[in-house]
Amino acid sequence: MESFRLEYCPSTKNAEWLYDFVAYSLDEHGELERVVLCLESEVSDRKLEGIRYDFQKLLLCNAPIRVMLTVVKDSEENTLNGLFQSFQNWIEACENPKPGDRFLILLWDDCDTGEVHHRVLLKGGV
Repeated sequence: MESFRLEYCPSTKNAEWLYDFVAYSLDEHGELERVVLCLESEVSDRKLEGIRYDFQKLLLCNAPIRVMLTVVKDSEENTLNGLFQSFQNWIEACENPKPGDRFLILLWDDCDTGEVHHRVLLKGGV
């Protein structure tokens, strides 16, 4: 079974290695071999611009698993659908992701129900 190193941005450092969380493997010489997962999160800035800023980092990544976690002010269906649509628009606007590339979007309602709403969005389709 293949093993991976995990790197994350601890709050005590207030710094990150490229992304908030990265899973990667090293070759036998300790060199970076491949990145398998990148995660970005935005839980402090609930404005769309702050969310977009962090999400755009994932658009530059070519890891097979790309995850975005953010909080929502409310879990009204129109708010959720609007935010999911914003993510889809950002994916489509960027030329870097290839058709079929996937992004797991997690919207956490930390104000009301505590529920996490999720969708997998694809470049080139819903």
